[in-house]
Amino acid sequence: VLILGAGASIPSLPSAYDLKVEIASNAVKRSFRQRNNSSIPLTMEEERDLEDHLTIIKEKCAQDHITLEVLVSLISFRSGDKLDTDSMWESLCSDCPVNEFSHIIALLVKLGCIDKILTSNFDHMLEDACRNVGEVVTNIQLEEKDLSVYQNSTLTQICPFHGTTF
Repeated sequence: VLILGAGASIPSLPSAYDLKVEIASNAVKRSFRQRNNSSIPLTMEEERDLEDHLTIIKEKCAQDHITLEVLVSLISFRSGDKLDTDSMWESLCSDCPVNEFSHIIALLVKLGCIDKILTSNFDHMLEDACRNVGEVVTNIQLEEKDLSVYQNSTLTQICPFHGTTF
């Protein structure tokens, strides 16, 4: 079992601060569009209100106790189906190349040295790296009721956990 945390996707991905600002800003902008009917342009007052919100977002995202995991979990929980944070995450990371570290992990998977990976990362860099070397992996969500099903699997398993659940 390999346990990975923050830093495994560096330097390919933007910093956690940049990701927090981008994700939170997108959430606020989408909220404004939904609230104001997206086909109608914002008034000057709404534009100023939006800018004020975005300034506050940047200040809040700079606070260390608001981690990327907490922010994404909170947005997902509070928005329900209104905001697809997974799609937002994917679009932010779509042009990021697989880093050398993930490539080395994929080679270790291919050699049979690693069969289970626990990660706190949101990105799919490990999955992409494994696919690049011809390895099939299964990405599972850790839930106690499902663990017995995956215990005897012969596929490499990547199990994300993000430190917060709602």
